[in-house]
Amino acid sequence: MYRVLTDSTGRDLWYRALQSDTTPEPFDFTRADETMPRFSPNGRWVAYVSNESRNPEVFVRPFPDPGGRTRMSAGGGTEPVWAHDTRRLFYLTGNDLMAATLAISTELTATSRERILTADVAPGSIHANYDVAKDGRHFLMERNACGATDLTIVLNWMARARTRIGQ
Repeated sequence: MYRVLTDSTGRDLWYRALQSDTTPEPFDFTRADETMPRFSPNGRWVAYVSNESRNPEVFVRPFPDPGGRTRMSAGGGTEPVWAHDTRRLFYLTGNDLMAATLAISTELTATSRERILTADVAPGSIHANYDVAKDGRHFLMERNACGATDLTIVLNWMARARTRIGQ
């Protein structure tokens, strides 16, 4: 899944099969901008953002079968990220991390939406700047920084920790 920018329709989502016929196919092709596609862990659904109503909202559509889309966010949403069990879909509304609890049948519906936390997450432009752990309760987020930031990467940190504590 990828996005294509054209003068006539703006940003649209397209996909290509990985095997057999790899001809590009449109996934969501409208006058609105569609961005930030994210496959569900089971590959049956794609969450993405559309600004069709002039306000970005998170939608879900089945994949690869064509089908109607369902709005998951309420009052705006960007940067969708699936829980590993496909039972919740996380997204940002401003600085609020939201979770839509999902009911799955022939289509996907949001049975409830709740604010999980408020965080100063750096806004993503192509993809989400956060992810969720397998337990669905812990998150890794890129903090919104005003100015320069430092990133420290420690390789083989367990061995270094043992050396520092004398083991």
